[in-house]
Amino acid sequence: MVWSALQARDVTPREWLTLPLTFLYANLAEYWGHRGPTHHLKRGLRLVYERHTNYEFLHMSYHLRPDHPIARLGAIRRLERLHRTQHDPRLMAHRNFNITYLICDLLFGALQRG
Repeated sequence: MVWSALQARDVTPREWLTLPLTFLYANLAEYWGHRGPTHHLKRGLRLVYERHTNYEFLHMSYHLRPDHPIARLGAIRRLERLHRTQHDPRLMAHRNFNITYLICDLLFGALQRG
């Protein structure tokens, strides 16, 4: 992404503003999508609710043995701690809805550190 941005020419400040705004919008969509239909059953979204943990590789990596090479990666360890905290039955309907970047959890006071 940085390399692509460095290749841009004649970009106005207003156009540069689309980068952080788009990032924030994507983070908000992740937060609301995870906070809503994946943790609270909504009409027409039962499948999303029932299968929200099948986001394939990442979810699988959170359940690997701690000595597995993938489980030892710093980013995976951080995400695994968030995943474990988010699925604590006392917290799961109220905390840690962002999966990748914690921006909206911080903005909305929903971050619970593991």
